[in-house]
Amino acid sequence: MNSDGDHIDPALDALLRAYSVEMPSTEVDAAIVAAAHRAVQSAPQSAGATRPWRRWMPLAAAATIGAITIGVLEITVKSPDTTSTIVSDSSHVAREAPAMKMRTDRAEQAPAANVQAQRAPAQAKPPSADVSARTPADWIERIRALLREDKAPEAAQELSAFRAAYADADAHLPNDLQAWARTVKR
Repeated sequence: MNSDGDHIDPALDALLRAYSVEMPSTEVDAAIVAAAHRAVQSAPQSAGATRPWRRWMPLAAAATIGAITIGVLEITVKSPDTTSTIVSDSSHVAREAPAMKMRTDRAEQAPAANVQAQRAPAQAKPPSADVSARTPADWIERIRALLREDKAPEAAQELSAFRAAYADADAHLPNDLQAWARTVKR
């Protein structure tokens, strides 16, 4: 078998090294680049020159991602916060909770109570054994109980009876009931 080292011709190697270049000459390279520019009808640009809109693309992409994220967060359903619920065995809390509900809902309940109180028959009397024997605190507790039970017309009747029994009845009412009492016709 012949090895490659046996067939080496020094003259042939010298010619190959002299005429084998991997890059075209600068004249040929310039002619190719000029022909390419003519083909696409453009002029040569410097390597650092970019179009202005290309400089803003990263910022525009970040703004788009931010807007989409905020939009998705806005439409996601928020689950109720169950950690803030306070459970108490205290009867004081049990009595105050409906009063708090009444304060927040009085704007909704008061007009309906006023309309229903006006529709109630005039002959209907509040359920009481002896109206004159009841103290203002008893009246207030009865009115609150009726409001807690969503019986606004009956509560309005109790308020009317309270006003009939005491000339200064509205002065005895606590702040949360005074706002509601202003909506009840005298």
